[in-house]
Amino acid sequence: MHLHGALTSSRGKRLALCVLATTFLFVVIMRSTASGELETDFGLDSQTQSIPMPSQSESGLSKQKEEFIRQQVDFERLLADNVTEPKTTIVKAETGQKQSKTNVLLITAHRSGSTFLGELFNRNNNAFYMFEPLAAVQGPHSTDECDGLTPEKNAYLASLFNCTLPVIYRSVKQHLFSYGGETSGNLPEGAIKESSPYRGKCSGNNLCFRENHRWSCDKAICAGHQTTKLTGETVPRCSTCKPVNHQTMNGLCHERPITALKLIRYCDLNAMELLANNEDVKTIVLFRDPRGIFISRNKIFNNAARAIKTIEKTCKYYHQAVQKVKEKRIFSIRYEDMSSDPLTTAQTIYEFIGHLIPSELSDWIERSTSESASGGTYSTVRNSTATMTAWRKSISFENALAVQNHCADFMRLAGYNLVAKPIDLSNNSYPVFTKWNN
Repeated sequence: MHLHGALTSSRGKRLALCVLATTFLFVVIMRSTASGELETDFGLDSQTQSIPMPSQSESGLSKQKEEFIRQQVDFERLLADNVTEPKTTIVKAETGQKQSKTNVLLITAHRSGSTFLGELFNRNNNAFYMFEPLAAVQGPHSTDECDGLTPEKNAYLASLFNCTLPVIYRSVKQHLFSYGGETSGNLPEGAIKESSPYRGKCSGNNLCFRENHRWSCDKAICAGHQTTKLTGETVPRCSTCKPVNHQTMNGLCHERPITALKLIRYCDLNAMELLANNEDVKTIVLFRDPRGIFISRNKIFNNAARAIKTIEKTCKYYHQAVQKVKEKRIFSIRYEDMSSDPLTTAQTIYEFIGHLIPSELSDWIERSTSESASGGTYSTVRNSTATMTAWRKSISFENALAVQNHCADFMRLAGYNLVAKPIDLSNNSYPVFTKWNN
């Protein structure tokens, strides 16, 4: 089967010519040998003795011998190349050198402006990106239990980095389980129970928040096929797709040189010390002005007291994280800096993880952040200061003080200026953040 494939390929045609040429030369040489006109020593010694041949000079004979040996070597090389099974080693196209798997954690807080950060990997075809996978493990609101369930979260993250994604199931009845759109009385080995309350439709799709993954909305995967060959065409309504094939996810994860996980349910960086092979994980932490986070969360909760309570926890772990900015395996970035210069931020992030930023990703950033009549997805970032500090128009002075009361230590370390009087909020000449030398 391998040889047939080799002979029918473009390289196989070369192989066939080599075979014919070799056969012809072999017949000529064997006939010459049989008549006593040729030595049986095929060494390429330039001092070979003259052999009387009716129609060939000594130099012509030497060339024949050299060509015969070269054809043999070429034939063996071509045959070996065509029958060898494809290698799965990941290779850098730019250098041809072997490249090890790069595991990346994108750690941030709820409503911190992390969408753009995640898209830097979601739109890279060399990255296996997962959006909020810990929704399968943590049921309560993202901030409420972001520092809990550490063993379960670390075990799940380790399986994702190992490309052995476990099945996520939901109990339907006693001894009856639902996962991947099917109901069964048996569970695959290593399956994990979906947390409650359910968020992200994890068990039904075999993937949490499926619509936030470009690869999972590819036309080929949408059809439920077991394939890692994507069409590059995304389906507009990904929610109508068949559940993601489990083998496909593991296959894509293995094939792609980067695995990147975006998390808002993992706020305690000290928990990473218990994560398997944590020394090999590149961690990117995104900070944002907590006063802006408060306004965004309060729009969802419509409850200032609850929003303030979540801000207290966020700033507790922000303060912990900001003190780790000098650690080599942690890269810290502020939402405000990312919004001011998204392309430079992306290039710096990819430099940190040891990869070149794909040209397609750079082009997307330029398109998405350019000012136009229609506007891109992130067109407002070019109007940087006005956009990233828009919360100043919405927050009351009392709520600003309440946030600062919980967050002052972090804010000072991260380059955020505190407001001392109401006029500081309305006076746009008063900077609420400064350059951060992290």
